[in-house]
Amino acid sequence: MSEQESWDGWAIVEMMGHKRAAGRIRETTLAGAQMLRLDVPGEGDAFEPPQLIAPAALYRVTMCTEAEARKEATWMRPRSFAALPVSGSLEEALELEEQEGDGEEDIPFDQQAPARCDCPPPSAADDDI
Repeated sequence: MSEQESWDGWAIVEMMGHKRAAGRIRETTLAGAQMLRLDVPGEGDAFEPPQLIAPAALYRVTMCTEAEARKEATWMRPRSFAALPVSGSLEEALELEEQEGDGEEDIPFDQQAPARCDCPPPSAADDDI
């Protein structure tokens, strides 16, 4: 497999499907097809595995400095989060809900009484509006 590179720079790349990435981009040829190689900065001086993007998938390429691309790449990097502690299990929660209920009787919608309005009845003066 041979890659032939001809352009090198830093950019924010937006692709179809609302995908966005930032890093070092280069034109490259892979298996006879022109591709865009994107090297996304990782932690420290390391890079994530390179991504090869077909030009037809590109929506916008914004050239920028290395510092700007690294800042954007850091902001776009997926973050891990700590799971919040949950007291009890789902089964316990459903059982509790069933026991407590919502204080209302379950009546089918078509059998419910119409909503009451405490508005004053219309007067003859309302007809002139």
